[in-house]
Formats: sequence, C-alpha cells, structure tokens
Amino acid sequence: RRAVARYVVTPTKPRGGGAMLKLMQVRRERGIAAAVWSLFAGTWAELREVLGMRNLWRVVIFSLSIFFVAKQWVEYETILPAFLERTYGEDVPIYTIMSINLWGCMFLPPVVAALTGDRETFRVMLPGMLVMAASPVFLVISPTVSSAVAWISFLTIGEVFWSPRQTAWAMSLAPAGREGIFIAVSSLKDLVITWPSHLFIGWLNERFNPNCRDCRDDVGHFCSTALPNGTCTSTQALCLDIPPVPNATLLPAGCPSTCVDCPGYEGHPLALWGTILGFSLLSPVLVTLLLPFLRGHASFPCWCCFGTRLPRPSAPSA
Repeated sequence: RRAVARYVVTPTKPRGGGAMLKLMQVRRERGIAAAVWSLFAGTWAELREVLGMRNLWRVVIFSLSIFFVAKQWVEYETILPAFLERTYGEDVPIYTIMSINLWGCMFLPPVVAALTGDRETFRVMLPGMLVMAASPVFLVISPTVSSAVAWISFLTIGEVFWSPRQTAWAMSLAPAGREGIFIAVSSLKDLVITWPSHLFIGWLNERFNPNCRDCRDDVGHFCSTALPNGTCTSTQALCLDIPPVPNATLLPAGCPSTCVDCPGYEGHPLALWGTILGFSLLSPVLVTLLLPFLRGHASFPCWCCFGTRLPRPSAPSA
C-alpha cells in the first residue's frame, strides 16, 4: 500500500487518436492522392520524431545489451532437458526442476518490488543481472542434477530483480502518449534472442552435448534392459542392434541407460556450461560500461537518426 500511494494514475490520450478521421477528411476534400501523400508524410514525420527520442535509444541499447543473459531463458528450456536426460537417464525429474522458475516468477516479484521499490533502478537491476548471468557456474563446477537445481534457482532470483524492473524503467522514460512504443522496444530482446539463440543452442548441443541414437529405440527410449538372448530392450520396443556393453561397471547386464554408458559417446559438459557462462557474463559487463548513458548522464551520437545527434541532457542546477 505504501508503494502504491506514491503514484498517481492519470489517463493519457493516444497520440494516434483521430488520425483515421483526419485522413478520411483529406480524401473527401482533396482526393485519394492527397490522402496517400498525407499518410506517408505523417508517417515519415512520426518516424523522425520517434527516432529522435534520446530516451527511446536508452531503452533500445539496454534491451540489446541484455541479449546474452536473456538467452538463458531459451537455454534452460532446450539445453537443460537434453543434458539431464542424456547424462543421467530418463528418471531425472527434468520438468519438476524447470518448474522452479515458474513458481519463483509467480511469487517472488511482489516481494522484491516491496523491498527494492525505493531504490535507484540500476542499483537493483545490475546486481540481479549479475546473479542471473553467473548462475551457470554451478554446472561448470559440477555438472550434476543438484547443480542444475542451483542454476535454475539462482537464475530465477536474478531474473525477478531485473526483468520486471526493466518494464517499469522503460515506462518511466516514455513521454505521454508514447508508452506503447517504449513497452514494445523494451521487449526487443524477446524478438532478437529467438532465432540466433536457437542456432547457437543447436550448435552447442551438437558439439558438446550430442545425442546417442545408436543406444535408443525408434521412440527415443534408452535400450537399458538386457534380454537372455544377449540383446537390449527398452520400455517400448526391442533394440536389436544394441548388444550389451562389454566390461560395463555401471549396469550388471551392460545395456546403456544414459548416453554416457553408450559405447563411443563423447560429451563435454565443462565446455558446454563454460561457454554458456562466458556469454552470459557479457551482458552485465556491457550494461556497466553503458551505465552513464543508460542513467541519462552521458550522450551518444545516433548515426541512424537521419544524421542528427541526440540532445545532451541539461546540466543539473546548483
């Protein structure tokens, strides 16, 4: 209640309100050609005005800077299930572990907002971003199921500190009537990370966390049970091409229950999680370097704003 009491809700009129009515009026008075020209001229003027907003570029640069840490959302949904299943078998509660993020993001944001609402934005976001970026270190030290739980837990803790605050920060910079543009730009990372992240994750899985199709049945289950005739079977079908693994020490019958047990399998968990950790740490480093501009204390030239330079912030009064 104390946090809400500091704010006053004032409705703002959309900037585009009545634009279609004005366009129809131009068409009636001056014809279709004039209406089309008015549409393009108005769009061009609107675009120049939007791209000339210095605060908008602060949001754009921040949203692009957090690409490396934000891709962890894709990595824990795609790399982690494959890694746990291929390394520790089908009995690992993979989706129970992944649900830690869901429950944390449901209950923790109000608590964090109440505790940090009166603090400067980047004093809250930067530590949270650093915690999330460094969270894969547990899997670098020891790539186990317990380390995966620790990764998701600390990823969630860091996320609830910076991700909700980013939206509030973007809204605080938006002029009246431009809130929608700033919200859309603050979500730019969600659009940017999708395609390159999946390409990168596909390469990581193929290079450091490959599948072992030769030790699975046609459905994908491991051929983990030995039959009296010397072949291996799974829960769904016979795996006629998989003989028992010779000199196996993990399983008495020698049939693989993980990719690690599969003959000739080579996984590189240290390289996998080390690469993820290294790229994730780039985001807090970039944000730290750009902090004067993001806080509004410095000005960068904007080469994509039709050759114009964004205005510098006015000096604070004595």
